[in-house]
Amino acid sequence: MTSVKYDDFSSYDSIQLSRIIRDISAEEIEFQIENFSYKTINSYSWYNEKSDDDKRQEDLAKLQKRITDEKGLLLLPDSSEAHVANGLFNLGILMPEALSLGVHKYYYSNISVKLLVLLRKVP
Repeated sequence: MTSVKYDDFSSYDSIQLSRIIRDISAEEIEFQIENFSYKTINSYSWYNEKSDDDKRQEDLAKLQKRITDEKGLLLLPDSSEAHVANGLFNLGILMPEALSLGVHKYYYSNISVKLLVLLRKVP
């Protein structure tokens, strides 16, 4: 039988985890598990997919490379992944780090680690 020891969590952690477990979707759990290795999750709010301007596409490629080199993940604003990341932000799993030139940068909160530990112990 697997279980989580209560000593691993503060009282508030337990409350926060119960709220997250109540509200988190399967897509959000899957996103967190698949993308937890990234240092940051970045949402590029200035991206316009209707723009076919070569300069904008070149700038996007440079931004993608820079974020990848920093061990981050770049999401475009209307992608399903960006919507899932927004849900994780609302749950307190992703925390804001910085806003720079239309890029919202997030990192995984401490509670996200505890959530992953808890999820991995569930049979």
